[in-house]
Formats: sequence, C-alpha cells, structure tokens
Amino acid sequence: MSQRRRVCAVCGSTRFRLLSAQLVCHAGHVQRDFRVEAAQEDDGFDTQITTRSRNFNRSSQRDARRIERQQWAVEQRRKRRGRVGHVFPGTAEHASLSDPDKALLQGTRATFAIVQCLQLILRHQIESVSLWLPGVDVTILETCARKIWAYNVSCHNVPAAPLEAARDTLSRQQQSKATPLRSVPRRGRQRYETPNSKSVRTVNLSIRSTVAVLYLAFVQCRIPITLGDLRKRIFDRTLPYLNAIRFLPNTLTSALSFSDIQFANLDCNHIPSVTELHRRTEHIASQLYSRFDVMFLEVNSAPILSRYVHDLLLPSTFYVGAKSLLTFLRIDMHVHSVSVMPVNPIARAKFKEKRPDAGTRNSKHAFSRNSVIPRSVMLMAALLVVVKLQYGLDGIRRRESPLYVHDRAIFSGAAPQDAWIDAICALHGLPSERTWDAVPAEFAPWDTQIDLLSLSDKDVDTYLSFLEDQYAPKNIPSSMPLRERNDEDDLLPCLPGKHRPEMHLATLSTQNRKTYYERRAQLQSALYTQPNEEDTICLAPGEGYATHTHDPGGVMPREMKRVLDVAMKVIGLDTTPEPAFETTSIAWGRPHDQTVLADCMMQLEEGLLVMLRQRR
Repeated sequence: MSQRRRVCAVCGSTRFRLLSAQLVCHAGHVQRDFRVEAAQEDDGFDTQITTRSRNFNRSSQRDARRIERQQWAVEQRRKRRGRVGHVFPGTAEHASLSDPDKALLQGTRATFAIVQCLQLILRHQIESVSLWLPGVDVTILETCARKIWAYNVSCHNVPAAPLEAARDTLSRQQQSKATPLRSVPRRGRQRYETPNSKSVRTVNLSIRSTVAVLYLAFVQCRIPITLGDLRKRIFDRTLPYLNAIRFLPNTLTSALSFSDIQFANLDCNHIPSVTELHRRTEHIASQLYSRFDVMFLEVNSAPILSRYVHDLLLPSTFYVGAKSLLTFLRIDMHVHSVSVMPVNPIARAKFKEKRPDAGTRNSKHAFSRNSVIPRSVMLMAALLVVVKLQYGLDGIRRRESPLYVHDRAIFSGAAPQDAWIDAICALHGLPSERTWDAVPAEFAPWDTQIDLLSLSDKDVDTYLSFLEDQYAPKNIPSSMPLRERNDEDDLLPCLPGKHRPEMHLATLSTQNRKTYYERRAQLQSALYTQPNEEDTICLAPGEGYATHTHDPGGVMPREMKRVLDVAMKVIGLDTTPEPAFETTSIAWGRPHDQTVLADCMMQLEEGLLVMLRQRR
C-alpha cells in the first residue's frame, strides 16, 4: 500500500523543498512534523535527509486545543466579573462554593481592596503614635493625615470598583427586564471581546506611602519627628509596618491573591532606609504641589537640632554654631523645595522648558536645598561641620584660644576629644576604649546585633516572648502558605499558648528610652567634670599645617570614622554594608544611607569655603 502524499496543513500545497534543514512548502510554510535524521558522521549530505513523516496524534492535539479554549474563556469571564471564582463576595453563589476563599479579587477591585488595606494600616499607625508620644493630640494628626492620604490616592486615579460593579449589575438587571427573553446571541469570539481590566498598577502606592503620609502629617502639625525616628519605631515594632498583614482582618485579606499582597508589601520583612522613605515623601509632596497646589511647612528643626546636640554630648555652644552655619549658607528646611532650580544645567534647562512662567530663581547655594538629601541629615551634617571646626578630627591636635567680647574671655566649653569620642561611643553601644560609671543599657529584644550567648535568664524570657508575639503567624489569608511567607520559613509555625500575656512593646521601648536618658546624663556629668588636659604639641587657631590633596587609599581618620558611625546611629540611618554596584546616573540620583551623611558634610564644607572666599 503506497504511502499517503504529504499535504501542507496550512495552504494544502503538495510541493516542498529543503531550506536550512527544514522542509518548506511552495508557499513558505515550515512543516513542524518533519526532522532531519543523521546516520553517520562520514556520510554524505544526501544520506542525512529523509522525507519520512512522524505519526501525528490529532486526537491529543484536539484535546489540548479544547483545554486552551476553555482556559481562555475562563480568563475572559474572570476579567469581566473581577474574580477568579466567577462570583462576587457576599452573594449566594459565593457562599455555595466548596471553598469560598478561593474566589480572589482581580483587576480594579483588587486595587481598591489594596488601597483599603493601606488606609487601615495608616489608621493603626496613627493610633500607635499615642503610645510613644503621649503628649500629641492624635485627633489633629489624624485629620491632617486623612487629608494628605486622600490627595495622594487622588493622584493615582484609583477607580471605585465596588460602586462601578454595583452600577453595572443594576444596569444589567434593568436591561434583562426590558429586553425579550430570546435575544440574538453574539457569535464566535465576539462573546469574549471585553475591554482589558488588568489591575491598576499603582507603583508608588504601597506601605511606604503610609509612613511618608504620616511624616508629612507630623511636618504640618509642627511635631519634631524625623524619618529616622519613624524608622527606629519600625525597628522596635511600635509602629505597624513589618508583616502588617497581621493587623488586617481576614475578611479583607482573604480576597487578595498572593501576588497582590507581595506587590503592596503587606507582608514585608525589610525595614526601609531613610533615603528610601525620603524619596517617597518627596514624590508625594511634589505630586500634591503640582496637582493640588498643596504647600507644606518647614520642618520644626530647632528641637531636632537640640536633640542631636544632646545625643552627641555636646555643649549648647555647638547648637548656636550649627544654627548660625545653616543661616549663613541659606539652607531651608522645606520637605520639597520649589523656590530654587536644580543644580544640574541639563535639568535646569528642562525645568525652564516645562515651567517657563514659574517664579523660580537660580541660587548659588542650590546644593544646600537639594531635595534628595533628608533634612535630618542636613542638620546633622551642619553639626558635624561645627565639630570639625572645633576638633579637626584629622589626627592633628587643636588648641582652643578664647574669644574676647567686651574684655571677657569666652570658650566653647567642649570636652577633650578622646574622652568625648569614647563617651558617645559608649552611649550608643559602639566599642569604647574607656570604662564609664553609668547604668547599663536596657536589653532590647529587637536588636539584631545582640549576643544571644551572653543573655541572662530574664533577657532570654523577654527575647522568646518577643519572638512568639512578632513571628508567630496571625491572620494569614488562605492565599498565603502557613509555613512559608516571603520565601522564608516561619520561626514559630504554631500559635503559642494563651498562658502568657502579650508583651507591650511600647512600654518596653519607653523604659529603654528612660534608661537611655539616665545613662546620657551620667556620661555627660562624668565627661564634663574631668579636667581638660591638652597636649603640649598642638595647633593654635589660624596656624598653618601641611595637607594632602590626594589620598589614593581613601583612608578616613579613625576619629572621624567613629564620630560618623555615632552620628549615623543617632539619625537612624542604615549602617549595613553598601549595596551592589550601580551605574553613575543611578548612584548620583539615589544616595544611600551609608554615604549620604559624609557626602552632605563635604558639600557643606565646600559651600562654607566658597562663601568665605566671596566675602573676602
């Protein structure tokens, strides 16, 4: 029996030719069921070609195509209805499902649910403020935060999906009553041609936005709180942020898919850095200014600068010097600077093209108003510049000479350099070369740098209670695995017993702050009661000395490195190793916590030198 002649499945042609080891018909269609079989390596080209066709299982292909069509139809119905389970929550059809939790929200309804979750987390964050700031009126703060949040959501054009779904349902019911029973059905693929209803990807609307909105509310209420303070509260778990899904009800999170939960960072384990929070804050402030003309007040910098001076165990003369330096360099404390053009000439040209009628002016001190640097970092950098003017911090000793005002000698009242550096290192938990007579620091179970082998029995109980309260899974929706969240296994997969009351982290954090203040007062009294014994070999003010203009090794003096580490810890910057290598453009536009303080301090030093030369 002769073999059936090959026919092209696309055009029906019976004429074929070989092209690049592929069988191609006369019209150019490649035959997928044809292959070139090689026999031996030394055979000729003719022996490597065969026209034999493989068996074609058409029944299995029909089944596969049928399954693909069914899946495509299910996907189209899901897009129209907004749920994977083809039902709406609260209906009888949803209650009749074997597992109602499998009906997950999709599209605009999922986006609306994510916004609801973020709004509820923001309310929890505002309520937690009364625990660690008892003197703040939470009512005024909540009113201000609610307005900023409403403006922020309006910038992203989040549709009211439940209202639109209810209107669509009502319109369909009215049309079904008005139309006859047998309407003309749509044929073919026209039944599935519906507009695309993918989720509205609000990239800048995540849980970081809640912290940024809370900080802007603090700024508007003139409360001296920085982004570093909020980061510390996130670190000690007194501000709801880490695994915030624990604070949300299951009725709200069970309808969200695992990808939506991860997209909104509702179950994040990463503590954001100060620069990341500042970028989100600056973005929200600029959006509100450009779209709604919302202007924010200046940061209440005087109490913040005073707190930094006390945390570094410095006398009040350094506060006056840092404040005078900020005034001399014309550094403002606005969250979003809109009165000065960008420093980069290319960016300045683009700014003029976009806003030719804007009332901006070019400033020589525009670097001091750089919007990518947080204001808390700018305050600490100005304070460190004054410290360098006093101590030098370059390995060369200085000797202070009195300033005579009305025949009266005035000194700064600064402590000796070595004793001062050892005192601030001992206060903030860094290695110190001296032993100080002060109360020991309180145990903090959230500190990741503690030595577990050196803990006492009481500290071990506190640490285990902290783990049970913070790392045991609570309110986990069905879309997330119980044992695995964020690709990490839970430390305690089972819920703890109810024989132990829950730990109040706000009370523990308040006790730690009281111990810190007591320890700071003791170290300050011990530091300033010591006699100021200066070395015989030291530099007088104005005396010249040799400096190196190039340092190939990039070595920072040890005194300066220790002071920078303490200052970064006071601000709340991230002190982990620097991230991986980035391109020059990204690195210029996105400063990191590890280098932003040193860069800002060098910028202020350069600006001070430029101003002094101009005054000459």
